[in-house]
Amino acid sequence: MDINKNGFPKSKIFLLGFSQGACLAMEFIIRQKFSIGGIIPIAGFIGKKDEFKNSIVDGSKNTPVLLIHGSKDEMVLPVESKIALKLLSDAGYKVKLETLSVGHKIPLQAKSLIKIFINKVNLKR
Repeated sequence: MDINKNGFPKSKIFLLGFSQGACLAMEFIIRQKFSIGGIIPIAGFIGKKDEFKNSIVDGSKNTPVLLIHGSKDEMVLPVESKIALKLLSDAGYKVKLETLSVGHKIPLQAKSLIKIFINKVNLKR
């Protein structure tokens, strides 16, 4: 099924992933030949950093990225999102990192950050 033909342009698609899902969201987007509305990796990490850098395809670099991480996360340390911020920024992605005072979870205050991010992206398009 072609989602574009069914009324869903790529620019209106946002991918959110938590923990391992955040890793998959980042790995997914760097390999695409097209951009989407944005990705929102929460409490994730990039495993094989050199392989990640070498897998980046130029076509997806217009995909905005909102990284969210808990400053008290002991499962996936917050430094992992700082590393992802640098890797994605160095590759040419527009990336923002929001750190919240929580552990390894999606806190309620993330909802407003995500809403602002999506609304801001949609206004630019």
